[in-house]
Amino acid sequence: MISLAQRPETERNVAHLTGATQIDFEHAFPLDNRPRGTTQPWLRQSLVTLVEDVAKYLTSTESHLTYVSRPR
Repeated sequence: MISLAQRPETERNVAHLTGATQIDFEHAFPLDNRPRGTTQPWLRQSLVTLVEDVAKYLTSTESHLTYVSRPR
């Protein structure tokens, strides 16, 4: 989800419209069974919302993120 969220907004929109967001999710987390037809629109919208929320979080905290190295 983070890698999808880091893509430019236009790329994310295309991925959402074509269903690539759901396909990428299913590749990363193989499902034991396919969702019912009535579940798929809900699942797709939930994944889109999750990716967009992560994108908003990443862009809002981008200036606050700092790399801290671990002591050796």
